[in-house]
Amino acid sequence: MSVATRATNALNRENGIDAIDSVLAPLFVLATISMTELFVLETGTFPFDWAFTDAIYAAHGSEITWAFVITMMTILVAWLSNGITSWDDLNDLESMVVVMMVAFNILISLVPAVNETVTQFWWVGVFMVIVNAAGFWVLAYK
Repeated sequence: MSVATRATNALNRENGIDAIDSVLAPLFVLATISMTELFVLETGTFPFDWAFTDAIYAAHGSEITWAFVITMMTILVAWLSNGITSWDDLNDLESMVVVMMVAFNILISLVPAVNETVTQFWWVGVFMVIVNAAGFWVLAYK
């Protein structure tokens, strides 16, 4: 087996975690924890004052934050890089978990009442992290 073939296999393995997922998973978890405000993740070094919760766009109580963009991009890349081509590749439970993950991420960002609920009650934030972890697991290991 050539070096190029082994490198390609390491980047995108058929069964199990691959290099793409191993990079995306910690970033996804950090963004999810930051979006739920269980922990505040930010840098304070000048000139790079940056946080996952910084708003990229805000209007009428809804905010598109870096955490939201990172979680949605991670979901998209995990979906595409793991060869899931249609909903038929997932069973009913896996489909429900992925739909809940995407819906909760959109709702927490775009619906102020949901955002307040998730950020004010820690147990709702923990539930959100668990749903996101389960959804990413389905996408990464399927």
